[in-house]
Amino acid sequence: MKRREDEEDKVSSDNSEVSSVSDTDDEEMEVAEGDNDETLEPVTKKKRLAKTELYKPPTNEELARLKETETLYQSSLFTMQIDELLSEVQPAEKKRNTLEKVLDSFEEFLEKLPASEQFDLTDQSWLPESIKVPIIQEPYQSKGTFHFEKPSSVTVIGSYPLGTCTKPKTHVDVAIEMPKACLQEKDYLNFRYHRKRALYIAYIAWQIQRSKFMKEVKYSYKDGDHFKPILVLRPSDMPTPHYNNSIAMDMTINKNRHHLERICEYEGIKQGIVLLKVWIHQRQIDEGCHGFTGFVMSMLVSYLMLIRKVNYLMNGYQVMRNALHFIASTDWTSEGISLCTDNDDPNQPITADFHKYYDVIFVDTSGFVNLCANVTKSTYLQMKHEAELSLQTILSSSAVNSFHTLFMTPVPFQMKFDQIFHISRLSNLKSAVAKFDDDDRLVDFGGNYVTAVLPSIIEVLEKGLGKRIKLLGMCQPDIKEWNVDQRAPHWKDLSHLTFGLLLDNEFASSILDKGPPADTAEAAEFRSFWGERSELRRFQDASIREAVLWQCNTMADRRLICQQVVTHLLKLHAGMPQDSVTYLGGHLDPLLWQPLIQDEKNSAGNKKRRKEETGTGDEENLAVLHAFDSLNKMLRGLDDLPLSIASIQGSSPIFRYAEVIPPSPAHKLNRKSLKIHGYIEGPLPQTPTHWTPALKVICTMEGSGKWPDDLPAIQAIKAAFHIKLANLMRRKHGPVAAATDKYADIVQDGFVFRVMVAYPREVLLLKKLKSPDGLVKVRDTKESKMLDREISALPKLTSALHGIQQECAAYSGTVRLAKRWISSHLLSLYFQEEAIELLVAYLFIKPEPFTPPGSSAVGFLRFLHLLSHYDWDRFPFVVNLNKALTEPDFDEIHQRFKGNRSQLPAMFISTPMYKYSSPWTSPEPSKQILQRVVVLAKESLEKLQEQMARSEKSIDFRQVFRPVLNIYDVIIHLKTKYLPRCIEAVDPVEEILKPKEKKEPYRHITEEVLPVVNFDPLQKYVQELKDSFGELAMFFCDLHGGDFIAVVWKSKAFERRPFKISELDCQIPKIPLASGKEIDTCVDVKAVIEDFQIIGQGLVQSIEIMTEKWNIE
Repeated sequence: MKRREDEEDKVSSDNSEVSSVSDTDDEEMEVAEGDNDETLEPVTKKKRLAKTELYKPPTNEELARLKETETLYQSSLFTMQIDELLSEVQPAEKKRNTLEKVLDSFEEFLEKLPASEQFDLTDQSWLPESIKVPIIQEPYQSKGTFHFEKPSSVTVIGSYPLGTCTKPKTHVDVAIEMPKACLQEKDYLNFRYHRKRALYIAYIAWQIQRSKFMKEVKYSYKDGDHFKPILVLRPSDMPTPHYNNSIAMDMTINKNRHHLERICEYEGIKQGIVLLKVWIHQRQIDEGCHGFTGFVMSMLVSYLMLIRKVNYLMNGYQVMRNALHFIASTDWTSEGISLCTDNDDPNQPITADFHKYYDVIFVDTSGFVNLCANVTKSTYLQMKHEAELSLQTILSSSAVNSFHTLFMTPVPFQMKFDQIFHISRLSNLKSAVAKFDDDDRLVDFGGNYVTAVLPSIIEVLEKGLGKRIKLLGMCQPDIKEWNVDQRAPHWKDLSHLTFGLLLDNEFASSILDKGPPADTAEAAEFRSFWGERSELRRFQDASIREAVLWQCNTMADRRLICQQVVTHLLKLHAGMPQDSVTYLGGHLDPLLWQPLIQDEKNSAGNKKRRKEETGTGDEENLAVLHAFDSLNKMLRGLDDLPLSIASIQGSSPIFRYAEVIPPSPAHKLNRKSLKIHGYIEGPLPQTPTHWTPALKVICTMEGSGKWPDDLPAIQAIKAAFHIKLANLMRRKHGPVAAATDKYADIVQDGFVFRVMVAYPREVLLLKKLKSPDGLVKVRDTKESKMLDREISALPKLTSALHGIQQECAAYSGTVRLAKRWISSHLLSLYFQEEAIELLVAYLFIKPEPFTPPGSSAVGFLRFLHLLSHYDWDRFPFVVNLNKALTEPDFDEIHQRFKGNRSQLPAMFISTPMYKYSSPWTSPEPSKQILQRVVVLAKESLEKLQEQMARSEKSIDFRQVFRPVLNIYDVIIHLKTKYLPRCIEAVDPVEEILKPKEKKEPYRHITEEVLPVVNFDPLQKYVQELKDSFGELAMFFCDLHGGDFIAVVWKSKAFERRPFKISELDCQIPKIPLASGKEIDTCVDVKAVIEDFQIIGQGLVQSIEIMTEKWNIE
């Protein structure tokens, strides 16, 4: 194997006949060259000394040394320290052989140099512009001529041949004798000799630069003498480690094969290797040219046997677990491992030598081959990360759960990393080779500039992203097959590279990168790294530092700061234009965008300000919570209530960060509207309204003996509380409030909160039933379940999910995308919102084999994967909120589920509140709806992954949110001007986006009114259709911006039935042609469709018949 030399050759001359070449290590190379105590060397079995050897008398030499220590050093410790110092400062003996080869090559190179023509000393036109004469030529005019001839002798002089070289500044001096033919009689006059000496050195430098024989060619002065320049050379592309490794690996195939055959004689070892191969394959670590192969994992097991971490008595699972522990606890990038036990070969490199040229070190049995030569540092760190996660799974899960997580669950690249980006136009990387000074690697990889520059790109990105990421991964390009009559694929055929970022949410959205103080040496390096983005800033502690500030207007922008970092660094250091980087982190954000607020004049004058950039609802959600906090304080400050308030809890999805489009503050509209009592706005016929939801708040009163045990009396007291709350709030705090017997609506900061007084004992009273014989039985009733869900379960669920959002900021975006997807496929009527929220919560509570989602996009992908791959029929879905369920609880839930499966809903979700029932999924979704959702989720997942794997910028990610309409029988189109939520549509109509009326930011006004709340004509209409025709058809709509209702006829409803006068609703009689037969009836489809139009008069635009499978005539 060729080895790169880290010495610098210097050419100098002390007289007219001698020049010298010296070789100097810089500090970094000195460290690499020395003996490394921390290098992980192969473990060899020490030979036990015989007793005669152990106790034999000392030799004369040993006696003399002991005497010398006693008389001269007076301490054996001092002697040992001297010996240790000498071993540390002297170069390693193994370097000599390689260095001798370099010196021989250099001498051969000088011998082949051609002679030049003869020129005047002042005529230096024969030198190219890139080569300067290394001497001050003053005065320039001088007599004499110069021509070059090859040296008469080349001799190694100085400390190297004497064996007295020392580190860290190890150098080799080479004396080059100028031939007498180059000199003239009076060259000793007027510095002519010194000029000829400098020209001779310049000629050699020119020829070396032309041939690229050396990596670096520089001038210097001999001992600071300006008249005696020398040439400093650093050997370069002579060694090609990756090239040599590829050859050496073929040469050692049989030796490594025989080694593996010996260890695979044991069944446990063989099974462990198979399990490891399955493990890396599920995590896609074995794919591509930079991945870990099954062969490497097999050799790893053999290494573990060598160091006694594994033995032949272990079973396969133990071998696999020990291997994962070893991977997780070691670092092959700093301390490589080696299978070689034979260190007798003087040419054999040590582990430290491999670290100079490779990122990851695993030396084979020969001692010359790095099995991980092609493995990038990022790939190794990804495997290490996966091993750590797998060990956590083994320690925290039961055997069954850990088995599926370790071996059965795939970990696709798009679902592993929170944000990914593609780099296209890879031809730009040619110029990046020079920018990163990777010319050596370019030669080593045979001109493959993509592979050559890849480690440098990864290093720059890791440095720039810093604490923002836990892991930077790279999706390995596919290794394609090709026909025998086709040309081999070229690296130029590669369309793009794909990288992934695993975010650290604590630092990922930080807008400031603080650098070193301005007056330190590190400041220049910081400015060089960040370029024009670096600026001096003064901080609160009065320090002045270099810093980089990233511009962000919304929370959505802050989540994409990594995109700004990546695009900036790639352009600055690799010359990659921004349009060659396709970043996927906020590609689904447009589905959550908020409507724009119309422009208004600013306070400075008549100029209109730029439209505010829309966020994804985070600011609106926080505004609601701030308004709720204010309301909470006001309610608790009411002293005139008969009973004190025990708790105030929100129960609407907005309090769980789960509202698809969080509401904006209600605005005062510039139009006349119906007013009730002067401050309650009511809807008018044929008049569009704005969507204002009522946000539910459960106000639980303290327990008291004053509460009656009679249900009607409790209802009356609650109604009185609602009236009292509304009156006190208006009188003491001023917000608009209106009360009914069921709730009190209060406007706070432009949001409408619906406060409902709760008395927990009411649930128990609803459970009491009197039998005909007068006995009182306590059992769940429909009313008690609904009330318990409303005043107890929902607030508890809200509290638990609110906690998940506080810990994992991506929960909100994920659950909102999930709800958006369900609704966009017209299925929101058949899924309770809480069921979707629990499904998403599971991804954050039990993310294995992943980490908790760090972005809404990857969370949504995992949601689709969960829906499409979970076995809903055979297993209960257990969401362990707040870790309240224990292992015995899990066992009991599974046992009861199996015993009562036929009586349970199609999708069974168990929570700590409802262990053995699933009110969140009862009665819907039905089995048919669940099957439909599974199919849609599978197709959407495949489509989204296929889109994310492409590097084009103009990809329509809304495609998976558009429903397929050809499966429906009837489509009822509605007038969008009467739909207040049509602006929330996946593809809103352009006219809708233009506000008809001026909409100003919210501000409190004295004439504020209570707006129309919860009024959505679409929901009202579809509910009426379900109530009227639910036995005949199923109705589907998108509650978030949909402008149509899809209808599917129920096949059972269209079966002929006997004629009965009591069952003629929507039926038409069919008189038989033959006499004597009874009259049957069937559904009058035409009349039903006419009823659709009549019920929706004014709202229905048109009705479209999609299929002719039902006879309308």
